Amino acid sequence: MKRPIINTIGLIRNQERVALRLQIDLQLLSELKMPLLSEIEELEDPTSPWKNIRFFPRKHFRLLIEGLNDAHKTIFSKEFTNQNYGQFLITVPSFYRNEKLVAFKLYETSVMPTVQCFLGHFFPLDLPQFPKIIVSDFDKTLVETRYSTPRELWRSLRSPLKRFPTLENSLNLLKSHLQQGHIPFIVSASPHFYESAIRDWLYEHHIFTSNIFLKDYRKIFSIVDQELTPKDITKQSYYKLLHLIEIMMMCGHAQDLVLMGDGFESDLFIYTIFQRILSKKADPHHLWRMVLSRKEFNLTSNQQATFLLKVYELTARLASRPAINVKIHIRCKVNMINEIYQKDLGDKELNKLKELVHFYEN
Repeated sequence: MKRPIINTIGLIRNQERVALRLQIDLQLLSELKMPLLSEIEELEDPTSPWKNIRFFPRKHFRLLIEGLNDAHKTIFSKEFTNQNYGQFLITVPSFYRNEKLVAFKLYETSVMPTVQCFLGHFFPLDLPQFPKIIVSDFDKTLVETRYSTPRELWRSLRSPLKRFPTLENSLNLLKSHLQQGHIPFIVSASPHFYESAIRDWLYEHHIFTSNIFLKDYRKIFSIVDQELTPKDITKQSYYKLLHLIEIMMMCGHAQDLVLMGDGFESDLFIYTIFQRILSKKADPHHLWRMVLSRKEFNLTSNQQATFLLKVYELTARLASRPAINVKIHIRCKVNMINEIYQKDLGDKELNKLKELVHFYEN
């Protein structure tokens, strides 16, 4: 028999609302038993991505959210449904009937008819009015992963990430910003089943975050889901840019935003476009037309509409707020820096922003 569990959850409160991002999955009850002492050593072994490959799990779940006040009394209750591989992205008010929602109880109500399966009791991360945020890529930014051959890909699936070289300069840069109070987010084009392995690696290096955004390959191979298509196996610009917008919408209005990536893919182009959006000086429609012409995006008609809508939504929210201080760090090899500097990003303003980027080697 299987029961619903939470695979991953992020709960963030800004000044206006609480953003809840989670994924529900099913697990056999026998797998939920507490291990014996003799099994602890096996439990501590880092997770390999292979253990978490679930390409076609149950899609449909119903989530019941109960909001609690300071006296731990339920004052808010609402149900949400989804059809997207157990993924939910929900916003609820920070205050309900003039009382602050300080904690939340979550239940799944559709897997077992008439039974509310308790998923957990959670407290949101309370952000200051103007939080400081750092968003980092993972592959080739924090870890020197290699997927260029079928053998290397198979090895990465079967191995914990600690077997790949750690990029110490990037790790130290990330940790230095965490010490300054930045809230970490990981946005990577790695497949969704790498999440547990990436979280294990982050925890091992004392980076504690549940805010990990990966590419959901189930959407790519889905017949009905139009968010990602097979061409997005090799394209990451659209996916990453939308997640950056999503993070800004979750966090309210950041005071400082740090973006970390690598020079091997399209991070520089993605980050400078995002910085242009946040500057409030760019016309969303102009950016949309520029993105349509770029091979890094190659958008479908559905993705074009989604991108334009999200950019308008974010720029409208930023219109009446202070400017955001954005810093971009790109990790690359020494012999790549001149090539990157000379690369034309296809837009005069983006080329100006490129001059402000900090390039560093590892």
